[in-house]
Amino acid sequence: MSKKSVGILATIAAAFAAGVLLAPKSGKETRDELKHKAEDAKSKAKNKSEQVKSAAKEGYDALRKGAEDVASEARDFTSKAKGAGHELTEDAKVRGRRVADRGEEAAHEADAKTRRNLR
Repeated sequence: MSKKSVGILATIAAAFAAGVLLAPKSGKETRDELKHKAEDAKSKAKNKSEQVKSAAKEGYDALRKGAEDVASEARDFTSKAKGAGHELTEDAKVRGRRVADRGEEAAHEADAKTRRNLR
């Protein structure tokens, strides 16, 4: 609850108490009425407190669930990225070997042609 809300509630309570105290009733009636109003206010405050507690718990649970979902997605993405990285590495090795083999074949061909032409 914000400071402003607490201030407003305190002002309302003070105004109410002043109104009750200045009312033309006997002291016993006034005290009884104040007692009942205080019990009523206490009960309402307890209910609001329980509502706030419940809302906070629901908010916390929703936030925790969201964080767990995000963490799960991040783990899944990381796992897939590692797998893709491994696949790319293996593909690059295979392609690299093929290029090297073709380069070697081309070098042998060029060497053979050069030797034939030099004879």
